[in-house]
Amino acid sequence: MLLRSIRLRHWRSILGELSLGPFGEGITIVHAPNGTGKSSLFEALRMALLESHNTKSARAMAVQPWGRALAPEVFVDFFHDGTEYRVEKRFLDAPMSRLSRQEGGEYLPLAEGPAADRRVRDLFVPSPSGRGAPPSDWGLLQVLWVPQGELPLKDMSADTLAAVKAALSDQVVDEQAATFERRLDDRYGYFFTETGRVKRTTTGRASPLAALSEERTRKEAELAASVREYDEFNALADEVAKLRETVGVLEAACAEGTKRRRAAESRAAEYEELLRERRDREGAARALELQHGVAAERLRAIEGCRSDLERADEELKSLEAALPGMEDAVRRGEAACAEASKGEKKLESERKALEGV
Repeated sequence: MLLRSIRLRHWRSILGELSLGPFGEGITIVHAPNGTGKSSLFEALRMALLESHNTKSARAMAVQPWGRALAPEVFVDFFHDGTEYRVEKRFLDAPMSRLSRQEGGEYLPLAEGPAADRRVRDLFVPSPSGRGAPPSDWGLLQVLWVPQGELPLKDMSADTLAAVKAALSDQVVDEQAATFERRLDDRYGYFFTETGRVKRTTTGRASPLAALSEERTRKEAELAASVREYDEFNALADEVAKLRETVGVLEAACAEGTKRRRAAESRAAEYEELLRERRDREGAARALELQHGVAAERLRAIEGCRSDLERADEELKSLEAALPGMEDAVRRGEAACAEASKGEKKLESERKALEGV
């Protein structure tokens, strides 16, 4: 196999995209400061080639960026047995797996889903179990690929041992090589049983591998506890998110309630203003009623005067109607008075005449 390129996204501390390649056919050294993702590249490579895309294992959970609901993705181009391949995988959220083969200068799909996982593992593992990528299923890669801080020889399978021995036998065939092989077997027997399991003790003393195995068991227990804590943290984070949503709803309801309260206060102020206006108008109405009473009295007095005037008019009309007759009587009276005055004067003359006699 020749690795052409690798690209990963949303992987541990890598939130964006990290790509490396294309690689040549010689030795490639990846050099970068600590914490920049070198181990993540190797981890993504072996998960792309050996891990099932739909796994829910702690290995898959561990590569998801902390505290983020992002799906880890990896894309690998490689050359194997005269063929160019491309494998694409996404883990956890909407998991996906696709194996493509270069045909006519372009990559065409070869398999998808679990079938793609199996086809990729078949290229590298002599008898894959189909369970994903525990070190015991890596085959010869169990020896050739050693992740940083790990020694994945605990559960070395018989196939792996046979592959190692066959590879060594092909390379060393003389007496010196045989001596080396015996020493290698002795050294192997120092750490492992004939069935390939790690020895608990050697020569009465605790085996370094046994101690490391126990330490690894403890670390795995700690990791499992950390994963549980992580799951609990995620559950609490979900609860916090739900509570935040509830708080948002309550804040919106509170804001709406405040808006309604202010509207009610405004209406109450308008109501108080209307009450004041009503009291003012009631006072004005009472004043108008008093004025109306006075005006009514005056109106009744006017009506009485009008009646008196009407009676006076009637009497005046009667007098005016009787006036011509009265004028005639006056003229007759005046004429009678004139005659009487003449008679009086005549009598006065006669009286004076008599007195003179």
